[in-house]
Amino acid sequence: FFFGAAMPSIQSKLSNAQDCSHKIAWAGMAISDEELSCISGDEFKYNIMNQAKSKCESSCESEAYGRDSDTSSDSGSVEVEELPFVINEIITKYGLEYVKNSLLSEISDYVKAKITTEHLEEAFYVVDLGPVFRRWGTWMRLMPRVKPHYAVKCNPSPVILALLAALGTGFDCASSRELDLVASLGVDVSKRVIFANPCKLPGHIRYARQLGCNLSTFDTESELHKIKELFPESNLVLRIRADDPNARCQLGNKFGAESEDVAGLLQLAKNLSLTVVGISFHVGSGATDPLAFKEAIKSARVAWDEGLKLGFEFNLLDIGGGFCGEQDMDGLALAPVADAVNAALNEHFPPTMDCHIIAEPGRYFAEACATLVTNVYGRRQRKTVVDGESKVEMDYWISDGLYGSMNCLVYDHAVLSPKPLYMVPNANQNTYSSTLFGPTCDGLDCVVRDVDLPLMHNGDWVLFPCMGAYTMAAGSDFNGFNITQMKRYYVWSLDSGVDVDLGPGPDPGAGK
Repeated sequence: FFFGAAMPSIQSKLSNAQDCSHKIAWAGMAISDEELSCISGDEFKYNIMNQAKSKCESSCESEAYGRDSDTSSDSGSVEVEELPFVINEIITKYGLEYVKNSLLSEISDYVKAKITTEHLEEAFYVVDLGPVFRRWGTWMRLMPRVKPHYAVKCNPSPVILALLAALGTGFDCASSRELDLVASLGVDVSKRVIFANPCKLPGHIRYARQLGCNLSTFDTESELHKIKELFPESNLVLRIRADDPNARCQLGNKFGAESEDVAGLLQLAKNLSLTVVGISFHVGSGATDPLAFKEAIKSARVAWDEGLKLGFEFNLLDIGGGFCGEQDMDGLALAPVADAVNAALNEHFPPTMDCHIIAEPGRYFAEACATLVTNVYGRRQRKTVVDGESKVEMDYWISDGLYGSMNCLVYDHAVLSPKPLYMVPNANQNTYSSTLFGPTCDGLDCVVRDVDLPLMHNGDWVLFPCMGAYTMAAGSDFNGFNITQMKRYYVWSLDSGVDVDLGPGPDPGAGK
């Protein structure tokens, strides 16, 4: 396989390295030994990073990465004989198909082939695990001190969960069902899961105790009393309020202890003989301001010191979610936030501290991996008069809508980007102001309004890229449309389709 994401700069590092054990080439990523040491992997069935390291060391004996010394192409791509074993295992187990890259043009070709060969009429998803894998690599390079715990609620696809589990991520669960999903993959919930719902149903607390998930969050007195009654031996994390006012979804209105309440909550936990092990926060889903993370980490240190005064032995900082899922498919939009996080951590929680740092990314991993494919099955032409001139507008009906995947318009403040896909060439290149309706009988079931689109006919399709986060997870079968059972085709893109020089990773022990 050829991975175009392996840039010449990385290839140069490999060919010039005196000691190949200090650089790992794996699917176009350069990961240093220092970053490797930050990956907690003792409990994993397969240590994928060591496999990658062995592959690199053996290949360097012949001074080439691949089968022999002439397998590197002039374009800077690197031939990889095979993916690491655990990745191949997932590809085989779940029947993933290969596509050349993750560009929409390549996904569109795959979609056309599926529609033709399987005679599809209903909406379906194409889920590309390649971007998930590459974003994991970007995360480990940019924030090696922070272990990701994937927010299951974002997209609970068992295939996505299986990949992330194989890569060694932890998981952020908010309900007994999510705990079940993760446990069913063989994940040790006592070591790799945080029950990060600050206000849990009593039955879910009992179930967490039964499974052995002994790490959870709280932010109120009532939650402490509930935990004292139902799971007194659990380890607790105090969630403090933190806000990015520009985040797509605000959470501070519902969760997080105010600064003036922190000392009282910690004192109550002490009085109840409960064990508090750290501090957490969440700046809001889809955050855009790196400074929000810096301020939140600063506030977390203040709360941390309050706990130390009371005699708690803190060892965990959870910096929550909010990491952007937009821009390029490899997750490099993470860089500005990573710079801010690393600098704040080095200032307030330096590497010399006994502090395990985790985060709860969901959108970052899932958003870019899925493309929703909808069928056009109805059309209406409308004539309007604007400033005395006659204008033609179009209405279309498509096979998914507001009650299905597009619930993200209401609950996640999403902005959708419809992309027409024609099964036969479209001779009419004119564009029309168009409205797309979902399939239900509710007049509110409108996906987009007044967007300029070329003329479409029944049997054409509309693609919606970047639909992996908070879409299918919150869909319903309202009006009898079986959206929750929508087909999903899983693929693995062999490269990102873009040339991005990843450059050197940050020094986790140095401020920026």
